[in-house]
Amino acid sequence: MARIALIIISIFYCVIAHAGAWVQEKGHGLNIFTVRRYISTQFWTSGGRLQGSPTYAKNEMDDYIEYGLTEKLTLGLYLSALRSHTAAAGTQGGSNNNQFFGRYLLWKSNWSAFSAQFFADALGRAAKFNIPPNNRFNTGEAILFGTGGRLGRAENRYWFIGTLLGLVQRYSAGNQIQFNLEGGLKFPDSNVVLLLQNYNTFNLDHPTYPQGTGYNLITIAPSVVYWVTKTLGLQLGIAQDIYGQNVGKGRAPFMAGWIQF
Repeated sequence: MARIALIIISIFYCVIAHAGAWVQEKGHGLNIFTVRRYISTQFWTSGGRLQGSPTYAKNEMDDYIEYGLTEKLTLGLYLSALRSHTAAAGTQGGSNNNQFFGRYLLWKSNWSAFSAQFFADALGRAAKFNIPPNNRFNTGEAILFGTGGRLGRAENRYWFIGTLLGLVQRYSAGNQIQFNLEGGLKFPDSNVVLLLQNYNTFNLDHPTYPQGTGYNLITIAPSVVYWVTKTLGLQLGIAQDIYGQNVGKGRAPFMAGWIQF
């Protein structure tokens, strides 16, 4: 079950933010380094109508690391950098959504886990690019549940699902609710894992008609993880925005390297 715990990923305020509801074993950890290319040529109005917009493109790199401090407590860091471009603003770069987080295991069984998580983001103040500004101290809390099991009689074929419900005090874009779903399948006698993730962000200040820098956004992200060795994995996927309000519609292919230690 430890292997399953390491291949379940979800998003909480970042693109790839943690290893689901499970915590790391004491003295062990996980590092995920991701690169992605995001392009948007359309924009959803506050009423949800899709219209054309100037091209917005950005290249992102982020490094996520978590470590099992105790049997129930996992601590970690998320560090990111990006470089964006528009015809109006030209090329800009900076760092954003750099976080310290902790996840505490509240309950577990053989195949399931329930945990609570918090994060604090105080490192994004130097960001200089044309997305909603992040110039104040941000915090967030979430509850997570994950479960899984074997499929049929195959010893090495597993399924797993996970959910996250969180509140983000994101002062620049208004408080947000995050509700995320994920699921996956590991094939028998194979190092391949299929993942499907769904990220949902909802603005609390104006939930039906976001204004200013507030927005609602729904994204899906299928991907494949291939474990080259027991401790090294490679991930390829694409994130696609499918509906939003007061936000751009974009697509972001991504590639990540996973290291267990």
